Amino acid sequence: MGPVVHPGGAAPGGCRVVTDETLPRLRDAVRGWASAVAGDDQYRNPAAVRPQLAARKLNGRSSIEAHARPAIAAS
Repeated sequence: MGPVVHPGGAAPGGCRVVTDETLPRLRDAVRGWASAVAGDDQYRNPAAVRPQLAARKLNGRSSIEAHARPAIAAS
């Protein structure tokens, strides 16, 4: 799947996007996190969820930096 861009649109400076290259890694990270917190109702425990999110770079800014790439400026 190619990029989805509105005709005449441009990404704002600093924008990052999930690409065909980064999507599989993001999907694997989310699946790994879900598997890790599924047992024993760990998903209900913030103290168990937090380190699992961090380990897979699925929290805050680290998720964007790890699983998205800088948008290419319109020419």
